[in-house]
Amino acid sequence: DNPRILIACAESFIARGDLAVVATFLSLWAKEAGLLAGLTLPEALAAAGMLSVTVSMAQLLFAPVAGFFIDKFDRLTAVATAMGIAGIAYLWVGFSPDPLALIFIPAALMLGMGESAAILAGSAVIGQEASERIRGAVVGLFNFCGSVGTLTIAFISGFLFDAWMPGAPFVMVGVINLLVMIGAISVRRRTGYRSPSYLASTAD
Repeated sequence: DNPRILIACAESFIARGDLAVVATFLSLWAKEAGLLAGLTLPEALAAAGMLSVTVSMAQLLFAPVAGFFIDKFDRLTAVATAMGIAGIAYLWVGFSPDPLALIFIPAALMLGMGESAAILAGSAVIGQEASERIRGAVVGLFNFCGSVGTLTIAFISGFLFDAWMPGAPFVMVGVINLLVMIGAISVRRRTGYRSPSYLASTAD
């Protein structure tokens, strides 16, 4: 009945799946790239670890910025923006030739920013749109979609990593992020503006 909750669940599916891709395949790709570049295994693992730290630091530092934006604008607008940032970042990363090159660092930073914004924006929509009488069930569904997304995206990404290219999992989730962004924009246009102070429980 509430398309905003549908978008939030779709966002949870891909946002949690995104985390699985970053946690698993970014380090694996960086390690393999390091070995191909002539690094020893410890050196390749260290380079992969630094790349993961870069993404995590971007997530941490951008979280207050994303939270401020979410508190000032329509929550679905925030979801669309977050999905757009994440989608562009994942495509940028996916088509990058070398994850250890210096030019890759801005892509990794944008990746962390998109992840941070996506996770916060989806939770904010659920907090706003879930009616008090069914809030537990809605939050449960939201988290269930995230768990299914983690399993599904990780499973498919493994095949793509081996069959296509190391950046393939990032290309896939980048496209899905942009599709969710389009869905969020469509629902935002149909449902109109809702103030950040709006609560479904008080509007019922």
